[in-house]
Amino acid sequence: MTYTYAILQISPEAHREIRDALAEAGYQHAFHDDNVIDMHGIALQPRPGEDSVLWHQSGVNAEGEPFVQLLLGMRVIAQQSTEQAREHALAMLEAAEASEQDAFLMDFGQKFCGMSLQQAAALVLEFRGWRKETTAKRGGPTSTRDWVMPAGQ
Repeated sequence: MTYTYAILQISPEAHREIRDALAEAGYQHAFHDDNVIDMHGIALQPRPGEDSVLWHQSGVNAEGEPFVQLLLGMRVIAQQSTEQAREHALAMLEAAEASEQDAFLMDFGQKFCGMSLQQAAALVLEFRGWRKETTAKRGGPTSTRDWVMPAGQ
């Protein structure tokens, strides 16, 4: 029996990743001459979590106006003016600083003040309230169940 297939050219990195995954799964029969991989009956699916990379890219529209896109994986989730992007970047820096302050208080409260985890968490909540009132900056989550980053992140 003969059949035909369309050949789509992809990046060498993608080709190598697909070839290696198929070889590891025992699909050597999918490899043809001229570095072609016959994908008949084989479906592709992204690995869980790999589409969760948050990144940004610059752009310019047809009128010559600059903008910044925020992407999650390959999906555009926001488009911002350069002013909005700068405000967002500053907010990210402030959040990074606040998270380090929160981590310091949790650690200091437990290790040097003998607080339990719950007592140190209460101290952080109080500090976040004070920080919000005195700096007018938004605080982090107010529920301690929202504080934990999922494993592997």
